[in-house]
Amino acid sequence: MKGEIRVIKYQAGYPGLNKKLSVENPKAYKTALIGIRLTELQERGMKMLKTGRPNSGGTQITFIPLKSAEEYQPELEKIICDGNEMLFENE
Repeated sequence: MKGEIRVIKYQAGYPGLNKKLSVENPKAYKTALIGIRLTELQERGMKMLKTGRPNSGGTQITFIPLKSAEEYQPELEKIICDGNEMLFENE
């Protein structure tokens, strides 16, 4: 443990994901969230812990690291499942 730096969690702000977008185009808002989740998982090994409410300044999203490599596949499948539900929800 000596000399190691670990990320426990971090929060990122997304100004483009604002309240106006979530109200006027909820499908685009949800698509953007899924894209962000997928990018964070693939590039940083992080999964979404919580999403703040969208407001005029955007949306805050908190991420935490995966605890093990075994968590990657179930998290990826969850993101894909959420994407499929959103894609086919009105058909």
